[in-house]
Amino acid sequence: MIIMRRTSSLRYIPAVICCIALFVGLVLTACSHRDSGYPLPQPQPKGSVLHLSIATPRSIVLRGLEAEDPMLRISSLRFVFYSPEKSVVTQVRELSVSPSTDLSDLVLALPEGNYKLVVIANPTTKLVARTAVGSPLTQLTGYEHYYTDELATQGSQLTVSLLNEQGPVTVTSAAFSSTTPQVRIQLESVLARVLVYGEPRLAGGAKRGSAPAGYVLSPQARYTAPLRPLGLLRTGGSEVAGDGSHPEARYPTSRMCQEWKDSAPRSLTELLSHFALDRMTSHEGGEDIYLARLLPDEQALATAVSNIHAYARETTLPPTAYLVGALPSLVIRFPYIPGGLTLRENEGWVSFRGKYYTESQMKEWIRSDDFDDSTLAEAVKAARINEDSFTAPFEKGDLRFYYRGYNYYVVPIRHFDDTKAPTKTSIGRYGVVRGAEYRIRLTQILRPGTPVPPDLTADLTPVAEEKNVHAIVSVRPIVVHSSEIHI
Repeated sequence: MIIMRRTSSLRYIPAVICCIALFVGLVLTACSHRDSGYPLPQPQPKGSVLHLSIATPRSIVLRGLEAEDPMLRISSLRFVFYSPEKSVVTQVRELSVSPSTDLSDLVLALPEGNYKLVVIANPTTKLVARTAVGSPLTQLTGYEHYYTDELATQGSQLTVSLLNEQGPVTVTSAAFSSTTPQVRIQLESVLARVLVYGEPRLAGGAKRGSAPAGYVLSPQARYTAPLRPLGLLRTGGSEVAGDGSHPEARYPTSRMCQEWKDSAPRSLTELLSHFALDRMTSHEGGEDIYLARLLPDEQALATAVSNIHAYARETTLPPTAYLVGALPSLVIRFPYIPGGLTLRENEGWVSFRGKYYTESQMKEWIRSDDFDDSTLAEAVKAARINEDSFTAPFEKGDLRFYYRGYNYYVVPIRHFDDTKAPTKTSIGRYGVVRGAEYRIRLTQILRPGTPVPPDLTADLTPVAEEKNVHAIVSVRPIVVHSSEIHI
């Protein structure tokens, strides 16, 4: 019986083969019809389509090199979509940007709905971590400790991170039905840039030494909110998202503004970060931090914009904190040699009660114990100065040793000029604001500085504006502040 069933079932095999052949023939016929003009099915996105436009900061005028400017260059974009109810990340999209990318009409596929959108250009590793799915918006709006190189990327090219200029942008479900951009994001740099240049005139027959001149910006805010907090307007009132205010009219708030708005600070180091004095003066460490060099002229600035050491974190203060140790300031290191002195290579000099001596001259007197000034001899012995004391700068009583001829000058950074901040207690008179470039021309040095940078960490003295340190500030697009200073 089993054999009979197998034999009878074999009778149906030819019929099955015929059916398969017929099906294949129909498929081939359908394919030939498609090739003859029938529309092919189009792939569908996993969600709906959103068109949006990205606007870079207003162009910095820098000798026609805008495309090479790290504050304008965009190599990648990270689109972070937050739920409007809980303000947590629900969707993230990323896009590599090339010179051919049209930022005026970018198309993203994602589920249709209502969102808050933050766009990050050139996101750093830390910013990517702060915007993972499930992260709250406060990871960008809250104040956190950031180093400068956590807000910029130093690869083959320096790129600075840019974010929305006035907070998250609302995206409604209606925007998904449009075939043209209904959402526009204006970006701004998260850092500021400070450039110092000039061939200063030296008063009293002084000369410039051969050691390189450089500068650092100190102090800077210890805590930064990557997404800029709204602040005050120079014209009065508070900044509001979408108010159309010009960037040069804004003065953002900060933790210092919030905590010190009613009274002067009693301590600075909790909210401000100062460069350590030993790093600023030692032979080894000092060379490492003065990598922002004093440039000869404005034409040389085009090469300086790629130096990460010329960038700074936003540091804004209320008028109650216009104190010497609180204001973001240039600490300039300049090889100033008084008139009448001729120094050997890398030699320093000594100042004592208005008189100046070369390092080799002082060593010879110490070695021979034969000074031509008895008062100087007594001061040297009282300070216990010997031939080995000249490996670092010092200031002991009236004795000052300028290692390699380096003099230090501290110059507070002015943000608004006298026309915009007319009094010494005007909002925004001092500070460093993100997205701004400060071009400071050093025109003249009138006198020796100090052999070591002053300790600003505890200096609560109200700032005194000297007549021979003045700023003439003009504002150009994107907020380029040009100043001239005498020191």
